[in-house]
Amino acid sequence: MFGLGMSKVVILAIGFIVGLFLYLLPSVMASNKKHSKTPAIVFLNIFLGWTLLVWVACLIWANIDRTSTSINCAPAYGRTKSCPYCAETIKVPAAVCTFCQRELPITQDPRVETVNIGFRQMWERMK
Repeated sequence: MFGLGMSKVVILAIGFIVGLFLYLLPSVMASNKKHSKTPAIVFLNIFLGWTLLVWVACLIWANIDRTSTSINCAPAYGRTKSCPYCAETIKVPAAVCTFCQRELPITQDPRVETVNIGFRQMWERMK
């Protein structure tokens, strides 16, 4: 084939396959991770990936998926406390003890109170 030996053709074919895999690596990674923006990453990777800057950007983008990071809006649900009446372990936001069925006193998260005190002091200083 074009005056090349068979071993050179095999080496070129392997090099082409490895190069193609490396070129499409961001697309493959995004697809395997089920990235929320996989079509955009694939499009940019195929049409603009030849520029090293876009290829690196696609590679980074494929590894970062903001929708996969969960923001814990209610961190108290993982924590527990003791019921003041029966001493059983219950979840922090519980209003009624699941063991003794007694209504629990309303307690505010101490972190919220600290924040409110900080804002009150700041507000008083501004007056």
